[in-house]
Amino acid sequence: MTTSEQSTTTKKDEPTHRWTSLVDVFPQFDGPEPTVVRFSSGEKREAGTWTDLYGQIGSWLARHGKIKEPVQMPAAPGRFIVNTDPVHAIERFSRSFELPNGLWLEVDGRPQLLLDRAIMLLEMFEIDPASVDVYLEQRGQDGWIR
Repeated sequence: MTTSEQSTTTKKDEPTHRWTSLVDVFPQFDGPEPTVVRFSSGEKREAGTWTDLYGQIGSWLARHGKIKEPVQMPAAPGRFIVNTDPVHAIERFSRSFELPNGLWLEVDGRPQLLLDRAIMLLEMFEIDPASVDVYLEQRGQDGWIR
């Protein structure tokens, strides 16, 4: 770990920001939030929220030719994670993110659900989620990242 990648600590010796493997991330209320995602290629993308993190992972998969067609949710016929339009079989996506290839990613959900879906998508396309890192930073009471 380089000096610039080392964690800083608070009085309680809790990291205020750090690089963490995607599989070791556990979103918590008032806990650190993602600011950057780093892929095994070294490519980095800004991700200021859990929704952004999920969207950036979906975008990376699309840019690298992994996501090319709709992806249904396992065990949920008619519900899509990725589709050609931001719709399920009978309703629109609650929140959507357009991927670089024109497909749409559903990004509605609490942080843990979005993280689980990001890991699931990576695994579906045979990318080891442990090879993706997230830079986490604690937000202050005023909402600014410290």
